[in-house]
Amino acid sequence: EVAINEVAEPDAEPEDVDADLDDDSGASVAEGCKAYAAFAEDKELHQKLVAATSASDFESLLVITEMHLEELGSVSAAFALAQAAKMLEAPSSHPKIQNLISCVSSLVLAEDERCRSSACSPSEDSLDDGNSEAVTDMSTVQDQGLHIAWTISTTCRALGLLGHKDAELLAALARLAEPLLPQFTSSQLQNTIGAFALLGLPEPKQIFEAVVETVVLRVHEFSNRSLVAILHAFATVQIFNTKLFEACAEVLVVCNGMRNKDLVNCSWAFAVARIQSPSLFEGLGNTVQHRIPQFRPQEASLMAWSFATVSCRHEAFFQAIQNHVVERCAEYPLDSMANVLHGFAIIGHPGCSKLLESKAISHTLQTQISQIKSQALAKLLLAMSKTKGSANVELVECFAAECLLRLESMSTSLITAIIMSFSKVRFNKRNWFMQAAEKICGQLELFETSSFLRLLKSFLAANAVTVTFADAVTNEAIRRLPDFNSSELVSLSKFYLSIKHASPELLEHLASRGTNLLSGMSQKELVIFIRSLSSLGVTASSESGRAIFIQAARQALSFLQPQERNTAMKPSELACLARELARATSGSAAFSDEALGLQPDSTLLAAISQFLDAAVKEACDRLDEFRSSPGSLVGVLWGASQCRILCDKLVQAAVTVLLPPDAGGCDSNLGKLGLQELAELAQALTTLNVTRAELYRAIADVAATCLQGGDAAGVLRSAG
Repeated sequence: EVAINEVAEPDAEPEDVDADLDDDSGASVAEGCKAYAAFAEDKELHQKLVAATSASDFESLLVITEMHLEELGSVSAAFALAQAAKMLEAPSSHPKIQNLISCVSSLVLAEDERCRSSACSPSEDSLDDGNSEAVTDMSTVQDQGLHIAWTISTTCRALGLLGHKDAELLAALARLAEPLLPQFTSSQLQNTIGAFALLGLPEPKQIFEAVVETVVLRVHEFSNRSLVAILHAFATVQIFNTKLFEACAEVLVVCNGMRNKDLVNCSWAFAVARIQSPSLFEGLGNTVQHRIPQFRPQEASLMAWSFATVSCRHEAFFQAIQNHVVERCAEYPLDSMANVLHGFAIIGHPGCSKLLESKAISHTLQTQISQIKSQALAKLLLAMSKTKGSANVELVECFAAECLLRLESMSTSLITAIIMSFSKVRFNKRNWFMQAAEKICGQLELFETSSFLRLLKSFLAANAVTVTFADAVTNEAIRRLPDFNSSELVSLSKFYLSIKHASPELLEHLASRGTNLLSGMSQKELVIFIRSLSSLGVTASSESGRAIFIQAARQALSFLQPQERNTAMKPSELACLARELARATSGSAAFSDEALGLQPDSTLLAAISQFLDAAVKEACDRLDEFRSSPGSLVGVLWGASQCRILCDKLVQAAVTVLLPPDAGGCDSNLGKLGLQELAELAQALTTLNVTRAELYRAIADVAATCLQGGDAAGVLRSAG
């Protein structure tokens, strides 16, 4: 269900899963001022800025910085910007704030340029955990503050709080920060990396990978809160370093001091990274189950989704979530409700069915369906498709109508997910699928190949492949075939075998593409593909047909060689190949060579004969397996007979396996054969000039019994 997984990750609203920017050296203004005092370039300016900060005088702070813009160093500028950002309740376009940001940006970019041009960097000896004024005495360093961890982290935190996104500035800060990482405190590292993730640092891989080594070496020095914030930053930029996550999990397994927000962010980060840590999630579940009444609906829904995504079925946790939803149903936003149900569905928890059976929840979903986002609709439909027993018919039909209205405006991944879910929901679906087919016929070229093939499977299962839809699919399939891999080619051939029709042009393309891909097919794929082509009418009368059957025979033969085989070919697969390849030479397939008055190509006949000879030997060597599959034994025998392969030993084996003792055998498996197989057996025996009367008598008796309860005309057609 890959298509469903494409919509698995919930829409994470900022207030649900957000960056956690900590204070630089503590939560208080006093401690921030104390840290600034250690690095301040201008003591008089330092006193003015600290006074304004201590009085929480936002305007005075900005006036002071505005007056000293020309002389501000990076330390004072970082402190002022950070304090102003903390005083604001929301990002601001205040002119003086923008001027201060411009000042900081100029300082950072200038120092970064000097460092890059002279390849300078601070030495480890000149730094002591970011809490010293000492820096390397290099003539190229003009702003020493930008070589102190405190200044970098404070600047990053301020930009994060202000939501100021400047790719060039962030990249410069990352370059300046990297050599200082070992000197960063846990909260400084948290602020820096958190701001980079929040603001969208371009090409974050280098700095984030450098952070890994720093955190892993000092993981026990970090608070749980800082570790969670760092993991959240990594998940946000989609850098999923297993070493980092596993090291953090060992510490976080004890959830001491973790706020509700930390619990949510921690589970979310591991879920987004798809990193399972059973012991960690056991600890998280044990903690959350007791706190769940304190959680907001958005937090509870993200926790449910996260646990399900990493396949952690913590019963007490999910029961607590279920109770939370039932008790506070009216408070749940529609997206959060979808996330909960989706989480319950993918973990296979019975709470999904119970929640969907709730009249209150069903009523909410039906009455507010127009307000549900399309992605949430897909999640809810998945939940319905996983529900055991009868679905809520009214709810399903309500969703079906809404999805039809939106289908043409949805992304292809959502369309695929919704159609796959509807194919599994119990309702009168054929009419819905036929309407859906009309809406997406003109969009088929927009779907990824994997989604395109899933659509075909879903429409086929709903018996809704109309002529118009089939024609559109054929045109699109021909366009895509040059790029198909072997598995995709087999899936497409199965689709056309199921609808029992394919245009000559498509068959020509299938055979041609198959010639290039046959060597990469598994035994099962080879069997399905050749059976599909043969049943659809591909024969050796065309160049592409002749080529594909020759190559198929050689590929099948290689599967029977001891040095090539990984696993033995199943009796049913061997029989199917024997039948289909024999038809390519015998004229039993539609539009065959014989029907056209042509003789099979000698190369083709030789390749197929070699395979059939090996198939006969294989069946004789594995007679015990074929004893439980008498129809497969008949298939190999029939195929061999059509190419006049010597198979006296196989005939005797068939007698032994199929006939009762009074007819010269030792089993009574003849009665297990269907009419088609009886016809093949009789034809094979006569072709091979077998004259044992008791054998034909036994076949006639079983066939007569079958005819009494079957379709005589159909049997005659089968017998040819």
